Amino acid sequence: MIPHPRTATRDIRLVDVGAYRVACDVTAGIDPTIVLLSGWGDTRDVWRQLVERLAPRQRVVAYDRAGVGDSRPRPDYQRRRTYRELADELMTLLEGLEITAPVILVAHSFGALVARMFTAAYPTNVAGLVLIDGSIDELCLHPGDFPPTDGPGEHATRLDYAASAATLAAAALPNVAAMVLSRTPGRWTGRYANPIWGVDARWTRHQASTAEALDTLWIRAHDAGHYVHHDAPDLAVFAIRAVVDAAVGRAPMADVDHEAAVVLRRPLAQR
Repeated sequence: MIPHPRTATRDIRLVDVGAYRVACDVTAGIDPTIVLLSGWGDTRDVWRQLVERLAPRQRVVAYDRAGVGDSRPRPDYQRRRTYRELADELMTLLEGLEITAPVILVAHSFGALVARMFTAAYPTNVAGLVLIDGSIDELCLHPGDFPPTDGPGEHATRLDYAASAATLAAAALPNVAAMVLSRTPGRWTGRYANPIWGVDARWTRHQASTAEALDTLWIRAHDAGHYVHHDAPDLAVFAIRAVVDAAVGRAPMADVDHEAAVVLRRPLAQR
């Protein structure tokens, strides 16, 4: 388990978002607030290593979606929800925290789908976007092409994948500071590596097309798995700070030090 941050002051809250409450950690810091969106079934604890690095400078919010971690399940948890509803949940959470300034969304895996939907639905509330090995909405449109998996828990959110993916595909993203990070191709294991599914190649194409749609830099971390922010934390921090700097006007994305990014994409153990 990743240890609790030692340098960041964590304020753990349960925020009412309607018929249920969402658990979140909020650190002290300045705007723009960095909001961390976890992957499918992951709790906010997966971000602790990164929070320790970011919190001394920026305010950071990490939260558990309904039915995951310390968040209560929705009363109607058996009803399938859409990405838009998950985006609305996040918006209600930010309102409950009285965060009104545009935020930086940092999203991993499935969280990237929610972050993209939030950015499209609430463009004036987003100052920047960092997507870390984001999931493939294309596979949600064709769920039969992807091997079945167990869900994160009986009370976790159930999704209407087809409606969600179709809505997301039609959504237009605003022009915001952004960066795309992805794992090393070929790092899928077990049944996901089976060439029948073609997940590896499709995943890589998705990262490229996402970066193209956002007109931004795409960095593949060397010898890093799906949890890029764990395997290459320096790269994740570099990307987030670059997007924050661009969002506040300190340095445009065009001025990002590509040479530094190439060095940082290697995991710490290999330097």
